[in-house]
Amino acid sequence: MKKVLACIFLLIDHIGLYYADRLPVPVYLFLRVLGSLSLPLFAYSFARGFLRTHNSGLYFLRIFSCAMLAQVVLVTFLPVSGLRICDFPLNSLYTLLCSFGVLYGCELIFSIPSDRVGSLHLIEANAESQSDRYGVRIGNGLSGTAPRTGAYIPSAPPAALFCLALLLIVPSVLVSVFVNMEYGIFGVLTVLLFYLVEKKVPKNRGTWMFFLFLVLDLAYVLIYYGVSKTFSVHGASIAAIFLCYLPVSDKKPPLAVKHAFYIFYPVHILVLLLLRLVI
Repeated sequence: MKKVLACIFLLIDHIGLYYADRLPVPVYLFLRVLGSLSLPLFAYSFARGFLRTHNSGLYFLRIFSCAMLAQVVLVTFLPVSGLRICDFPLNSLYTLLCSFGVLYGCELIFSIPSDRVGSLHLIEANAESQSDRYGVRIGNGLSGTAPRTGAYIPSAPPAALFCLALLLIVPSVLVSVFVNMEYGIFGVLTVLLFYLVEKKVPKNRGTWMFFLFLVLDLAYVLIYYGVSKTFSVHGASIAAIFLCYLPVSDKKPPLAVKHAFYIFYPVHILVLLLLRLVI
């Protein structure tokens, strides 16, 4: 249900994006604002998919293949439909690819074993045992946070894992900032927030996510306005946060339904651009 809602909102958003030159400004803004609700839904699905996938490599390849196919559709059919390629950002799946690099880097950091600290603890005397011995307690015996995902964690010293994490996180963030793509750094940070909440917050995730995203949303809107002197349509996306945490059945969906989005994404762009030729 959530992915269906996400696809509907995405379709609305792209109608506004690809038909902006044929729509009245109020209609264009309404479509883009309503369509912005797709971002939290897709970010939530992606973060949960990353945490639950049995093979993160295949997960990345599916998104990469879909992103490339959608971009080929855009490059091929934007000029045919009377639009300029340079006026449009890279499709939003490239934002998810950048998010993948950030999340993988975080997994490497979380996999670094915690230090084991020794401490002295007085064993108090009691009626049965008059003792003033000191026992030694060494940490909790844990060796770091074991990933719950299919993310491959190489056997390497902590310093090497940390450096590898930085090599994934920093370029991914920089690309999302300086390369023109749908949602950009705002989308990457939204995915990161969902990932951290899903991984580290045991209760009241919807409430935590709402307030964390509210801070991110306000900061982004203010910075965007300071740079462009216009308000970002993505500021309204906070309205979709609670949609992400609506109760759903845990029943595993059929494989065709599970991967339907990978077909929907490039196909809906192709249909929208071809329709420009006949209407």
